[in-house]
Amino acid sequence: METLGAKLRRQRRRLGLTLDELAGKTSISKPYLSLIETGRVPNPPSDEKLRRLERVLGFTTNEL
Repeated sequence: METLGAKLRRQRRRLGLTLDELAGKTSISKPYLSLIETGRVPNPPSDEKLRRLERVLGFTTNEL
């Protein structure tokens, strides 16, 4: 099963977005997004952050 970080990175790259661009579209900091993608985030992202990522990256609701 693919990790959350790998899934986010794959979709972000598929859409041609940089971490900076994703940060701007989601209002989530670039360093925090990097931690999520690399699996080094100390706590899971909040539901609100996940919803913002789903919306911007084109995932279905509650897919993440």
